Amino acid sequence: MSRPVRVIICDGHDQLRELVKAFLKNEPDIEVIGEATTGKQAVYRALLLHPHVVLMDLNVPELNGIEATRSIKMADESIKVLILAMYPQEDLIRRCKEAGASGYILKDMMNSLLVEAIHTLGRGKSFFIPIKPV
Repeated sequence: MSRPVRVIICDGHDQLRELVKAFLKNEPDIEVIGEATTGKQAVYRALLLHPHVVLMDLNVPELNGIEATRSIKMADESIKVLILAMYPQEDLIRRCKEAGASGYILKDMMNSLLVEAIHTLGRGKSFFIPIKPV
């Protein structure tokens, strides 16, 4: 059996963090090792706990998700960041990629894509939802 993918959840909403934790609890090859409610906490905990993947909400206080992602990646390139967003905006996805994010999914897709995205990032690959032209 391979090592579980170690994950930190960063979201300012307690209910969402709890939902994600409960959802991932049933995945034997994913281990939630920490949580953060702000971008600054996410950076600190990522550097302290060395997760494989950080689930990062874009709209966290103190340091937004893009800036927190940039800080994490500057400090430790091996940590993968999966952005959790509300909207599939091309320019936003581009900015997340430029900051070093390895993935981007919508919060309303988490039930169907979250586990797959975490496993993909855990294997060192990227996972970005496709954007349809308007």
